Amino acid sequence: MASTRLKPLIERAFDASVNGVIVLEAIRNEQGQLRDFRFGVANEVGLRAVGHTRDSLLGQTVRDIYPASSGLFDQYRQVLETGERQTVETYYPDQNSWRAITVVPIEEGVMVTYLDITARKKADEAVSQQAQLLNDIMESGPMGLVVLKAEPSAARVQDFSVVRMNSLFRDEICQSKTDLIGKPLAAAFHNARESGLLSRCILGVKLGEAQEFEMPSGTNGHRNWYRVAMAPQNDQLILALTDVTATRTAQLAYHSQAQLLGSVLDGSQNAIVAFDAIRNVDGQITNFRFVLQNEANRRWMKRTDKQLAGCTLLDFFTANHAGELMSRCRQVVDTDTPYRGDITYDYGAGPGFYNLSIVRRGDGVVLTMQDKTSEKLAEDNLLANQQQLEAANQELRRSNDNLQSFTYIASHDLQEPLRKIQSFGDILKNQRAIELGPDVELLERMQSAARRMSMLIQDLLTYSRLSTHKEITNSVALNAVVTDVLLNLELAVTESGATFDVPELPVVRGDASQLRQLFQNLFSNAIKFRKAGVAPHIQVRTRQVTAADAPTLLDPTRTQGYYRIDIIDNGIGFDPRYIDRIFQVFQRLHSKAKYAGTGIGLAICEKVVNTHGGAITAASKLAEGATFTVYLPL
Repeated sequence: MASTRLKPLIERAFDASVNGVIVLEAIRNEQGQLRDFRFGVANEVGLRAVGHTRDSLLGQTVRDIYPASSGLFDQYRQVLETGERQTVETYYPDQNSWRAITVVPIEEGVMVTYLDITARKKADEAVSQQAQLLNDIMESGPMGLVVLKAEPSAARVQDFSVVRMNSLFRDEICQSKTDLIGKPLAAAFHNARESGLLSRCILGVKLGEAQEFEMPSGTNGHRNWYRVAMAPQNDQLILALTDVTATRTAQLAYHSQAQLLGSVLDGSQNAIVAFDAIRNVDGQITNFRFVLQNEANRRWMKRTDKQLAGCTLLDFFTANHAGELMSRCRQVVDTDTPYRGDITYDYGAGPGFYNLSIVRRGDGVVLTMQDKTSEKLAEDNLLANQQQLEAANQELRRSNDNLQSFTYIASHDLQEPLRKIQSFGDILKNQRAIELGPDVELLERMQSAARRMSMLIQDLLTYSRLSTHKEITNSVALNAVVTDVLLNLELAVTESGATFDVPELPVVRGDASQLRQLFQNLFSNAIKFRKAGVAPHIQVRTRQVTAADAPTLLDPTRTQGYYRIDIIDNGIGFDPRYIDRIFQVFQRLHSKAKYAGTGIGLAICEKVVNTHGGAITAASKLAEGATFTVYLPL
């Protein structure tokens, strides 16, 4: 009675829910295979969500309602079979609304809920619009803007990280090609400590007061000056930087002679020459007049200051360089942007290679010529050596390709006579066994040797293919690889009673066939080298490790690390003294009579992991099993 009274209440609560709910039951055939889903229960919100009434929906199947699409059926089947819920967010343009649709498994069916998330989506859009407005405001200003966040250490602010910046700050002030968000202050201002900017920022946060000051930024003799307006906001700072280089230069024009004397050093090995601009009545630069030179330029030019007095830039340099230099110098003065480039010039002792630097000095320029002749010749020699090395590498690659091709072809052609030996041996054994009598054992030994030779050639073929097959860019699920391997080894597993403990393995980038060969060789060895009377038990363990925890033969600077996969058995093990031998071709620790094999299996394993950019190691003691550890890149 109580349940009878509660049922209408439950149904009313079900219909009153703000979330749409539809329950579907699984439809299976006589074999228990899932064929469809039938709409069983739905509340009003759920019916509106799918655009149906109770009469038009309930009792119908998914394939009835949606005959042109199998997507819903596949989704529901996946949820039911995996037991994992799925949620998607869908926009309904005709209703201008968003819904979160969640599918959860229930007993012999699924339940679909529809949650209206329009308000949340609109709130997200409003936040996005506000963020875009803030970004537009920052980008529209004529100054560089950056927001810094204080990074406390031991309850004291000692550094700042970049939270936001505009493009003017990044491109013009920092002149950075990389993203600086989240980077320390020194990434934006390389001389943040030396210029006093860091200490001023720390003080600004501590006092909570706005500041305004000027600071330089730049290296290699070229400086830009910025007026900085600092406004603290709790643990953040807003910096507005205005380029005042031109104003600062004008202020320092009164001290230009002192700057000139400081920059033109006779001790420099570079030739330095200063010129003043010559302007016409319209203020346009028509030429540059010589002001002074340093000792290096006197030696190179072989002309004194007196001889050069009154000379212009067009007189100073040869005709084939003067025109281009005039244009460069005019541009440097007009834009206050330094120029640096390489030129070929003859000072009278033959052509030489020079690095030319032009910087503005007041209403003029300073030219610096750095002799790069020796370096240029060394670079040319290095380039020639590199080209020779590349040619040698190409020849080596061709040689390796030819060797691999020869190995493959030779191994393949050797199979044909072996097949004939085995075939003729079978004929003799079947037709002449009685006549051969005891000598049939010789025939069987011949066939056994032929089979071993065939196995050896097949392993050589596999080893050769590993050297020629380079496709390692596909995603490979290692659990699928292990499943295939265990199917291939099903007979050996059954006969030996072997058991395997395999966890969830990662998906790696590689070649599925090569990785299948790797695990098959390791598993078959674990089964083969078992203790007498003891069923093999093979455990697989996996975890991620950093490059520092990987073998030293791998790249220790790799940032992404490696998957470490351990294959552990309870077999006979081996003497640790032979660890260096086991991965070599044709190396065996046991006789052929006791343990069959060619001695190439572990060499193939090492070749596979090397091809994949990884490594393989081994650890063991006699009678205590063995552990083979494979490292594959993340």
